[in-house]
Amino acid sequence: MISSILLVALFIGVLITFHEFGHLILAKLSRIPVEVFSIGFGPPLLRKKWGQTEYRLAVIPLGGYIKMVGEEDQAAGGLSERSFGVKASVIAAGPVSNLVLGFLMLCVMYAVFGLSYTAPVVDVEPDSPAAAAGFRTSDVVLSAAGDTVENFEDLERILAANAGTEIPVAVIRDGRRVEWTYQVPVGYSGSDPPPVIGRVLPGSPAQAAGLRPGDTVRSIAGQRIATWTELIQGIGSQDSSRFAIGWSRGGVEFADSLSVAARDDPVAGFRAGEIGIELDVSWQVSPLILPVVGKVRRGGPASLAGIRPGDTILSVADQELRSWNDYLRAMRVRGGEKVAVSWRRDGVTIDDSITPVVESDQLTGEKVGQIGITVGMPRDRMPLHRAAWQALTRTGYVVVQTFVIIYSVVARRITARAIGGPIMVAKIAYEGASWGAEYFLALWALLSINLFVVNMLPIPVLDGGRIVLFAVEGIRRRRLSEKEVGWAMNIGWVLIALIVVFTLFNDIIRLVAK
Repeated sequence: MISSILLVALFIGVLITFHEFGHLILAKLSRIPVEVFSIGFGPPLLRKKWGQTEYRLAVIPLGGYIKMVGEEDQAAGGLSERSFGVKASVIAAGPVSNLVLGFLMLCVMYAVFGLSYTAPVVDVEPDSPAAAAGFRTSDVVLSAAGDTVENFEDLERILAANAGTEIPVAVIRDGRRVEWTYQVPVGYSGSDPPPVIGRVLPGSPAQAAGLRPGDTVRSIAGQRIATWTELIQGIGSQDSSRFAIGWSRGGVEFADSLSVAARDDPVAGFRAGEIGIELDVSWQVSPLILPVVGKVRRGGPASLAGIRPGDTILSVADQELRSWNDYLRAMRVRGGEKVAVSWRRDGVTIDDSITPVVESDQLTGEKVGQIGITVGMPRDRMPLHRAAWQALTRTGYVVVQTFVIIYSVVARRITARAIGGPIMVAKIAYEGASWGAEYFLALWALLSINLFVVNMLPIPVLDGGRIVLFAVEGIRRRRLSEKEVGWAMNIGWVLIALIVVFTLFNDIIRLVAK
């Protein structure tokens, strides 16, 4: 417990210290006098002056700070006297240092642990369109469209590139090679699928209205429906009153009215309308992922029961498991219940009873049962240059997606209730420590990259906001007055305070809801 808390403190402290160290390096290279560079806050434990700078090690190891000459006044030779390019570089060096740190952490993670991938083994439902097209569960795909398939991601890429066309496919089935021509469904193109129902949940409003798997929904509340997204949006916008729904089956049109099963989600912060239907994805070829344990959370129910990495989960509540998805479906609905679990290790079967803890999804608020294990996937061990390239592409992806999420929250495409504050960060970091070094390193890298994005936002008091103020000075060809800078900073602090209060409120709501 104490070691994990100290690890979280180190987690946060290193990120902030590295940020300030970036400012220090660029300030020194730009010959801007630096008065103080402190690792930690509060009274200094150690201090040493080298040249113009006093270096400190302070009591509270949760970050650090740098004090440059001319940062808060118009001192001669200080930051305020330099050109826009120099000032912007010195200020941007902090966030960029976090970006570089995140990249380096990902490099280490990929070089040491490798990259997990999904084997090209398929899983199809009996009597499904995928099965009718020639696939069988446990087929190992060798090639598609003339390209070698090394993993399932390769197969998905090939199918997407050839959507709507016929391609040759070769698999290993029961120890022998099988080949045939496969008509790739247009759904692989990534377009929005049609509103065809794949499953109707028992006891749902849809079942009561007579909807069946294979039906195509044509209208919601009088509005024509052409895609699955339009269907979900149309249902979600309905309140608790009855609304009209139209659908077709075998060329025959049907119509009825029903009510959504609406629920208020205190965690996600929105009201969701549901009628109990799921998308028809039976045409898809899915990967067969075996119920093999990858990681075990220290102190979790599985760990306490003796489950170890590499074990194969055989059954949950006397339900035999064929795949990892079977395990998820069986365990998610049994939170808080004592469940019989059977697993195999080195040819020996072990039986025990485990009580899954109830966890809430951070975005949806759905309550699910978990015992603290992750799926075991094959690993692609890679040399340093491949690890660096993988880290670079992942870093770019995280940067773009972070901006996308921020924009989506501002545009109200994602509920702001999903945003967490310091309590959520500390909780995730604390829990990450119990999952092992790889998980913790990935989380550390993610937060470091996120700090780059957040600090570059154009809000005064943040580094991005300070660069904007420098740009305004350049456009006006005169410095901002102390009064103007003060107003800008006060606005920035108010915005930051509102964000902190809001995220803390979200954190508290999550704790209360849990």
